[in-house]
Amino acid sequence: MHKNARELIEKELGNHGISAYPVSTKQLKFTITKVQWEPWAGGFSIGSYLYFDVETSAGYKVSYKVQDGSGMDVDRAIGGTVSRAVEKLFQDPEVIKFLEGN
Repeated sequence: MHKNARELIEKELGNHGISAYPVSTKQLKFTITKVQWEPWAGGFSIGSYLYFDVETSAGYKVSYKVQDGSGMDVDRAIGGTVSRAVEKLFQDPEVIKFLEGN
């Protein structure tokens, strides 16, 4: 999951001309703290929850919980939460301000 999240974050950063290499002067730390899943709709669907923390090198810290579901299987439900986490990250005005600032 972390690998998938990292790839999605790096791709999104790259789309905006931002390097994802560790030698960057700006650091964005993304930590998955908890993953859980449960049956929804009497077992006809799987719900997944992803808890994660974000910290910038400028001192901004925030924690989020996102959810997604799938009628197929647990892997798809969990994979969906990774996409939701990346969406949430890039909807955060403080993260955007940090990334676009000098």
